[in-house]
Amino acid sequence: SITADTLFIDRINQLKDVRPSENRGPLKVMFFSSHCGGGHQASAAALEKQFQIHFPGSKCESFFVEEICNALIYKKIAQSYKTLTTYPNLWRVVYHFSNARAVEPIMDAHLTAVCEERTIELITSYNPDVIVSVHPNSNLVPCLASRKVGN
Repeated sequence: SITADTLFIDRINQLKDVRPSENRGPLKVMFFSSHCGGGHQASAAALEKQFQIHFPGSKCESFFVEEICNALIYKKIAQSYKTLTTYPNLWRVVYHFSNARAVEPIMDAHLTAVCEERTIELITSYNPDVIVSVHPNSNLVPCLASRKVGN
């Protein structure tokens, strides 16, 4: 079965012989995330800063799982994040349940079913040079969608 990890490793293997050009211009960077706390957006902001340093003038934009997918569950999780983190035991249950090895393929299948078509549309219209996921729920679908769109 295809997982985000195997897609990532495949892509890294493809890039091993690619050397960055000293004259490379600005990049269009597409970040995938979720509105679940500030850590994921802080990661995107730190990466954006590095893109600006190494590729001045780069355009970076964030896209959020709960906005891409028309699925109430992802919107509710994002909306409930502050409440969940106020109650660490409740957050722990949700976190460990959603990251359980048995649940992961179910979440991947559901995310693919409800988000892949819209993600393909976004990637096609935005036409990024680089796609970066800064949230675990936004790993697999962008990988699958970008393969369908092409390089």
